[in-house]
Amino acid sequence: MRSLALIALVFGGCIESQENNPFGEGLLQGEPAFLHGGEAWPVVSTDDWLQPEPDRIFYVAQGGDDSAFGGSDEPWADLQTSLCKLRAGDRLVVRSGSYQGPFFIDDDCPNVNPGRFIEVVGEPGAKIVGGPSPSARGFWKPVLTINRAGWTVRGFQIDGSPSAGVPVQVLAGGQRTVLRDLVLIGAGSAGLTIGPLATEVSARNLVIRNGVGTDTGVSHGVVILGGCRQVNLTANFIHHNSGDGIHILGGHIVPSELGIVQGMSATEGLVVEGNKIHANQGHGVVVGHSVGTHVKANTIWNVRPSTVGEGIAIEVHDGAQDAAIERNLVVEATEGVSIGAGERPEALAEGARAPQSVLVERNMISNPLSPSRHGISVDTAVSVRIYHNAVHRSRRALMISDLPPKTQSLRVLNNLFLEAVELGFRTSGMAVFDRFEFNAFGLGGSAVESEVGEARQSITSQVEAGAISETFVVGAASFTDDNLDQPNGVQVVDKGTSIPGFGFEGTAPDLGPVEHVAAN
Repeated sequence: MRSLALIALVFGGCIESQENNPFGEGLLQGEPAFLHGGEAWPVVSTDDWLQPEPDRIFYVAQGGDDSAFGGSDEPWADLQTSLCKLRAGDRLVVRSGSYQGPFFIDDDCPNVNPGRFIEVVGEPGAKIVGGPSPSARGFWKPVLTINRAGWTVRGFQIDGSPSAGVPVQVLAGGQRTVLRDLVLIGAGSAGLTIGPLATEVSARNLVIRNGVGTDTGVSHGVVILGGCRQVNLTANFIHHNSGDGIHILGGHIVPSELGIVQGMSATEGLVVEGNKIHANQGHGVVVGHSVGTHVKANTIWNVRPSTVGEGIAIEVHDGAQDAAIERNLVVEATEGVSIGAGERPEALAEGARAPQSVLVERNMISNPLSPSRHGISVDTAVSVRIYHNAVHRSRRALMISDLPPKTQSLRVLNNLFLEAVELGFRTSGMAVFDRFEFNAFGLGGSAVESEVGEARQSITSQVEAGAISETFVVGAASFTDDNLDQPNGVQVVDKGTSIPGFGFEGTAPDLGPVEHVAAN
């Protein structure tokens, strides 16, 4: 056994007053703050988007004239008609005011070839609202439907509440759609839907909030439907929706009105990066039927149980393959990362597919105000790698909830599991692990325990008896400093172990996200 001092963490925020708190006590009012090397953590990729220079610029304004030239001094009047007048290389500037939809970039609008664009830009104060009559095109009553290639839309507030609709819907014809700097509010079922079969869609710096779920009972922030390719959701703020923050539909778990998704191919190459996901009443991010989904550098907080969710920050289920969950900051979530079909009734339906090949790496999962149910849980999954994570204050830090062969080929290496209230880890048997070593368990009380099968015992006794090797019990753990690369002069673990696919130079404090600069 080895005791060591640890670094610390500071969260900016306090407990909300009960009357303003929809989930009960134990939520952060402010966004959690975390530093690494003196810089904010996690770090989002830089924005390499270049605003295109248009060949022509046209304007539309309330009080304009559709027979006019369409210039700055002679704007058009009707937004839908104006959209249909555009061609590749054009920019349409929409002046301040409220424009009643629905609007369609579809049959009467041009497709744009790769390398070209049509851009629709809202000036400050430009708003699009759902109309009194639901749309006959698309589904879920979209306010703005994009079904043509090469369009960029930015700078609007789009309100779905008057029609209980989806503010923006990108269909299969909307290849290379770019959505930026939009505020999507009041959705009836989702703030943004993409697909099915949409490709090369990018959404960045959107605010998606206050979806009410009028028709479906819940309103997710973003819904990705089947068969999509190369979708990027980056640096969006998704909060206070009545459903999940981001939901990738599984191939068989779909609403009845979306039967078109049944049997659809997996979504491929989805990137969910740098989003702030806060106080939605469903889960944070749900990864369903997909291949190669990458959920990275997101900040997810205040994910608590409600009538529509159990409070899972990141859930990987229903046929997800080759998913990577890395460098996410999760704070005050009832469950941090959950992988597998589990016991949810809909996931046990015929055709459900257990997740395969999932990497969970360098995530920070912390509950400084009230302990969570689970930090990381795996239930019916194959080939899961859990590396370099830090889990702080959960009732059960690591839960392996099913017997082989349903759950198999797990590797759990170099993680920090701190202050588990009840169990450091639970598993049906150690044979489920291909590797289980170099993990550290912090004392929740006088001891931290494990449960293997029916036997519960302290992890210290397991280490001393040789039942598990290269495992550490951590003493003197604290969270008072705010910088992850300053372990108060003490190496966290001066042992580097080679993990397939990840290299290290020399030894490194390679538990959780706390590493030397030389480490990969």
